Amino acid sequence: MNKSILIALSIFAILLLWLASRFIIGNGEENDSAQPTVTEEGESPLLAVRVRRQRAQPVVREVIIHGKTDAARKVSIKAETAGRVILVGAERGALVDKGELIAKIEMRDRNNRLAQSKALLKQRQLEHEASQELAEKGYQSETKVAESFAALEAARLQVETISIDIEKTRILAPFAGILGERYIEEGDYMQDGDPVGLLLELDPLIIKGKVTEREIDALKVGMTGKAELASGDIVQGRLRYLAPYSDEESRTYNIEIEVPNAGSHIPAGLTGLMFIPVETTLAHYLSSALLSLDDQGVLGIKIVDEKDNVIFVPAQLVKADTNGVWLSGLPDEVRVITVGQGFARDGDRVLARMDTEEVLPVDAKDRSHVGQLQE
Repeated sequence: MNKSILIALSIFAILLLWLASRFIIGNGEENDSAQPTVTEEGESPLLAVRVRRQRAQPVVREVIIHGKTDAARKVSIKAETAGRVILVGAERGALVDKGELIAKIEMRDRNNRLAQSKALLKQRQLEHEASQELAEKGYQSETKVAESFAALEAARLQVETISIDIEKTRILAPFAGILGERYIEEGDYMQDGDPVGLLLELDPLIIKGKVTEREIDALKVGMTGKAELASGDIVQGRLRYLAPYSDEESRTYNIEIEVPNAGSHIPAGLTGLMFIPVETTLAHYLSSALLSLDDQGVLGIKIVDEKDNVIFVPAQLVKADTNGVWLSGLPDEVRVITVGQGFARDGDRVLARMDTEEVLPVDAKDRSHVGQLQE
């Protein structure tokens, strides 16, 4: 074999050895970086997962209800006598006190009729007294005495009727509130029963909502709660009403929370969320991405026991925010699978590595939601 062929074979052998060494080194580096599984002698490959050890915390479970603000009282004020409106005392949207003048109706001949009725009452009183004196002397029958007494009572009733009619010419606010609507103007002629205005009592303010059949048993009249309204206001109050029966169509129960509203600055008709704390329970805060469903559709999470076996644990949702969820029904201390739970199956043995990253609640700086039930 000549020299040139030997040189070519030598170069080819060197290249072959170099490529083989690069393949072996590259394959080892790939395995070290990915680390999807670990092979142990005599065992099947183990799935590598990350876990985080955490303890349950006391957290207040709340019933959350969509609600809407409304007036504590709402009254349609109506005229109770006929006549022309000669004075308007309150503008639409004005705050009025109890007994404040809303409108005044002309008197016409009411004062004259009252004076005439009082004169007739005095006459009937004198006639009745004279009839009693004659009856005592035997000159008057008991029938005549009864007739004079009936005439006296009729005159007294007439005076009272006219006096009440005069009082009704002054239309007054039956309670303190806001005159939401006013349907009359000066010069309008009113008939008995015509609407005058709509009076709303907004202090206290009522927030109405509906709860389900599963939530009704946890609520009791007198419980405290808060509401976050669409206006940005956050108010606190007490549960004042719980319907004793459900709506036939929706099978829900009406509830009302009463909250203070000084100055009636919060209007009726605002939407919002009501939060009523019902109990304190131990729960774990986790990312909602860690939730799983078993073959029966039960909600839960996957944890790893001390022998690195995967266990599916059913859980109950206590509350949630934009960062995660509070779950009850889990052991007080768990090792939760945070990475790889989608590939880990119940009963599998895995290679568990600790994960230090922690998910914090939205209100982590304000721990008022943890460990204390509102009184």
